[in-house]
Amino acid sequence: MTHQVEEMLAEETRPAPPRKRRNPAPRILAVVVALLLAYYLVIALSGTLNSSTTVAVTGQQEVTGEDYLTLQMKTQDVSLTNRYVEATVLPIPHGEYVGERAGEMSQNLRIEIVSAGQTTSVVTYPGESIVDPTTVTLALDRGDTFYPWDRPFSNFQVSVRNDETGADVPFELTIENSARPWVLTATVGEPTTQDGVSVLPVTLDGNRDALSVTLVVFYLLAILLTTLMAVVTIGSAILKKKLEFANVIWLSATMLSFPALRSAMPGAPPIGTALDFVVLFPCICIVAAMLVWTGAHLLWRESKVLRSRELGDDEEEDE
Repeated sequence: MTHQVEEMLAEETRPAPPRKRRNPAPRILAVVVALLLAYYLVIALSGTLNSSTTVAVTGQQEVTGEDYLTLQMKTQDVSLTNRYVEATVLPIPHGEYVGERAGEMSQNLRIEIVSAGQTTSVVTYPGESIVDPTTVTLALDRGDTFYPWDRPFSNFQVSVRNDETGADVPFELTIENSARPWVLTATVGEPTTQDGVSVLPVTLDGNRDALSVTLVVFYLLAILLTTLMAVVTIGSAILKKKLEFANVIWLSATMLSFPALRSAMPGAPPIGTALDFVVLFPCICIVAAMLVWTGAHLLWRESKVLRSRELGDDEEEDE
């Protein structure tokens, strides 16, 4: 009995074995690898890396018959500042419009594009010649006020006729987008007849892709978090009475970095958008106010020695 009691006491007094901590590195690595694989899968399926994407054209009526043109339009650039869309137009003939050689048409064609109430582009293709893409310009009806959530759109009309006889030429419109970082959609209205020629009204809508908006949001978070860090740091230094000249340097660098950070945003327009009034200007004003107050406080504190000295002290020292 005594032996059992001694064993129990020995077990109670025996130090517990040290607990082993599991190494979290393999789990962290597995999570990172899984996130990267999911990211690459999304990139591959979304077609973000493609040089051009097909624009969905809704409301277009099918062309009847075998003799028609496919009007292939490819957007190259969208400029919100100058309010224009630059695109190339390439007619692809079918049926009797196909020339004898590959890549040429059998008739003279005249393509007219009316944008913003005026004829912005007139493209003529002589018959029995090789057809090449031609650059056209479309006017935008909206600017860049709501960056990065801009929704520019362009209303234009397209017509194709025989340049010699003036006869109407049936056609269908296809659009491809090569203007990054814009996502475009097209809507075709009911065709109208003007001077015996069918005119097709088209509305081209655009918005920035998700990647560009995400990058802009990260830039905005950087500006907001840096401002909050400045407020907390200076507030803590004031409470602890540990304001130093390093605070002035840090605030100066922070305030001057905000405009450069804003200019680095993808597709950043000139100063004056809604984003500037909501985020950039208030943050700069907050940091600038803290900079002025901190500098004035340090200047007043460090100049105390000079303000407390009297002119008589220097005269006594000279004697």
